[in-house]
Amino acid sequence: MLKLNGWQRLWVVLSIAYLPVIVIFATETWVDESRYSQTRVIDSLELVRDILQKENPSKILPNSYNLRFDFYKDLSDEDIIQALHRKYSDQADFSQVEREYRGNVENLPMENLKRVGVGSLVWLGPVVTVYVFGLAFVWIRNGFRGQRP
Repeated sequence: MLKLNGWQRLWVVLSIAYLPVIVIFATETWVDESRYSQTRVIDSLELVRDILQKENPSKILPNSYNLRFDFYKDLSDEDIIQALHRKYSDQADFSQVEREYRGNVENLPMENLKRVGVGSLVWLGPVVTVYVFGLAFVWIRNGFRGQRP
């Protein structure tokens, strides 16, 4: 069995205790397709809102986020997109919004893999740094005591 002194055991326990913090952070920043779908709807509603505002400049329209929840609260994101495309495709160019959405969805696995990598480094960096500082401290302390490591 691996022999660890008290400080090394403390380092192992603290390293393991620090891991859930990183896991929680990583899961909170994890992105799934629904986040991009919501952005797609809001951006599409913004295009429609701009068209409606130009048609009736004296009328003040709510922002896109409020439009989504005031007029389309019972519909899914995909249903809203289909309804907007059906009704406004001759007036609005949704192609840029659709390109961004498709690109984001295609890059989703790579983006989440980056999040895993960053989370691993955020955990590993401090853990290794603390261990190296601990080794340096022991080396310095032993130098003052006249001991050889």
